Amino acid sequence: MAREFRYYVIVSDVEPRDNPYALVRVWGPDRGIPNEEFFSPRLVWERNSILNQIGHGSMDREPEQITEREVEHYVEVLTRRFKAQQES
Repeated sequence: MAREFRYYVIVSDVEPRDNPYALVRVWGPDRGIPNEEFFSPRLVWERNSILNQIGHGSMDREPEQITEREVEHYVEVLTRRFKAQQES
């Protein structure tokens, strides 16, 4: 059975939706601790706990749920940013 992901962009006042801090995907139970990955600077999905950190108040950012159709756009945005950072 294929995983059903929920996707979020992580935003703040200085990292708006059009250039978010991170792109996160989540799957698993609605209760308890779901599985979580972020699109990393290595240009792959890696395990993380960003949403958990936000939920516990240890990160001053907000998750905004996005549709699966929007994911490709945000992968492109973050890929451009990560590559530009590597060139600096």
